[in-house]
Amino acid sequence: MLKKLKTSTAPGISGIGYILIKQASAKTQVAFRNFASRCLETGKIPLKWKVGQTYPIPKDVDWQFNLSNIRPIALLETFRKCVTKVYTTRLERIIRVNNILEGSNFVGLIGSLTESLIHILSMIIEEAKEKNKELWIMLQDMKKVFDSVSLDSLKLALQRIKILVLEQSFILDLFDKRQTRIITALGLIEAITAGDRIEQGEIISPLI
Repeated sequence: MLKKLKTSTAPGISGIGYILIKQASAKTQVAFRNFASRCLETGKIPLKWKVGQTYPIPKDVDWQFNLSNIRPIALLETFRKCVTKVYTTRLERIIRVNNILEGSNFVGLIGSLTESLIHILSMIIEEAKEKNKELWIMLQDMKKVFDSVSLDSLKLALQRIKILVLEQSFILDLFDKRQTRIITALGLIEAITAGDRIEQGEIISPLI
């Protein structure tokens, strides 16, 4: 899938690491593409790609040492992000062209924004006001939505839309037994193995 990839065609990735990938020699970029292709051919990623760092940013100055008052930012290996971005873009294109997702289950696709749904709701409210109609609106809080999807459920979903077995393995391996090290004022803590859930900071997560 990635053998004809030009390393510079990975939109949405930035930073020093990505710049170094773009400016690498032709021989090195061939090695990058071959390595990425090998990951897809085996459905596995390197163990080092499973270890990330988390930087907890307080939502307020006085966060009272309450974890619900911080916003964790996941820092992942740059080349992993590059490979995952290209893979996600191609998978998204296949899903969009073949109309695999239905109804309002499309916000992970390029060009599909929640703005259109908000606009529709706004128009419904305006019409109810103008015509003095009774209107009931229910909002569902999707907090922790990434944490609510187990890998077993994800596998069943991938099987349902007929994703190839090796592709399923690659996607699941991105999240399986991943580890993180928290950045603190005293340095990095020991690696923690994350639970059986989808990682919010992963590029492919919104589409998944």
